[in-house]
Amino acid sequence: MKQFLILAFVSCSIFNQFGLISADDAVTDNNQAYSTLLKKLGNKLGEESDLDAQLRPLFTLSNQGPVKIQDGSTSNRWVESYKKAVTLPYDYINEIFRKTSNNEELKAEVEAYKQGVIDIGKIYYNIFLIYSVEPRVFDIPGLKVALNKFRKESFNRESEIYGQLGNMRSAYNALVTEIIAKIDQSVTLHKQLVKAVNTFKKGFKSISAKKSYDSTHLNTLSTLLAPVKGKLHELEIGLNNLLFAIKGYSNQRVSWAAFIINKPINFPAGLGVMGK
Repeated sequence: MKQFLILAFVSCSIFNQFGLISADDAVTDNNQAYSTLLKKLGNKLGEESDLDAQLRPLFTLSNQGPVKIQDGSTSNRWVESYKKAVTLPYDYINEIFRKTSNNEELKAEVEAYKQGVIDIGKIYYNIFLIYSVEPRVFDIPGLKVALNKFRKESFNRESEIYGQLGNMRSAYNALVTEIIAKIDQSVTLHKQLVKAVNTFKKGFKSISAKKSYDSTHLNTLSTLLAPVKGKLHELEIGLNNLLFAIKGYSNQRVSWAAFIINKPINFPAGLGVMGK
């Protein structure tokens, strides 16, 4: 329920990462990190300068990423839909276990698959969260102190930062290209898992709802389960690779922020968003 409520919040403000910030000149923990940084920078620029506007696109990602992951859906219940699509007929499987012996290893495999589905749901949730919600100042260690020092200082590095814009854009494009490639891969792996689950369900009909079961039925169940487990594992690896790439982009934003204000800032230990 907690995850759904947060996802609902994300869907309401999704991809609009540069919202209003406090009118108070002091930087607080709850200020949006990069919106605040760019506002403080903009305050130091002349009226003819558009440096802050040139930098702004580098600090956010397109909304097409999560839409592609969800195969065009914008539902805030997509993770629940994913879980439903790859859920096995556990009641019937447990009925087989109740009526057979020497099935502990296979039973453990089914439980591992069930937990794997839940774990992948959490990875999806984390991807959507880090992709769509701008970090707050408190999410990035050292940023609050750095920004409060920066706002009080004179600024004469405009030309230096302009000179690095080309390199920053090239790095951004490379990161986005990598993320998109991993999104495409994850979508393919998700579809393959759903297909494997549907194949499992069709094959399982031949051994379900019987009055008695024996080792032959357990062997059939094991054979049906193997490709589903394999596809689940492949999807988990693909999504972790995607999450790693997105976190790499998030860390690059921290590096850019440190460069712009010329202050040391630390990378977040976790997701770097919403205190996670």
